[in-house]
Amino acid sequence: MFIAIFIVAVIISAFFDQQERRHKLELQIEYEKLGKRMPKEPPKLPMLESVANIVIGLILAEIGGVGVWTFLYAVKHAGQIVSQSKVGISGEVDFLSAFLAGGIVLMILGVKSVRANYKFRSAKSAQ
Repeated sequence: MFIAIFIVAVIISAFFDQQERRHKLELQIEYEKLGKRMPKEPPKLPMLESVANIVIGLILAEIGGVGVWTFLYAVKHAGQIVSQSKVGISGEVDFLSAFLAGGIVLMILGVKSVRANYKFRSAKSAQ
């Protein structure tokens, strides 16, 4: 189940990226019809929030990754104890994998936002 969380996150991200590209293309066509130059798009997040996304994502991914690894290690070495118990283990792995997936997504978005901030600043200083 926890692999499905990663797959769904990637599919949704790809869908939203495609939608954003389509919107930008439509705006560019409208600006060309008006005979104007399309202004440079400002970043969606300030630099501080971008860096905070990376840090928080790193913490969440570490919690999730270490948690999943520790849990699977414990199951491997105490397999008989876990298999004899009546408690299901899929909920814990799903919960920890959600932390891992959320952390990875936050780090990716933070890095994209930092790059967008640098590009916007360099384009603004070049003008």
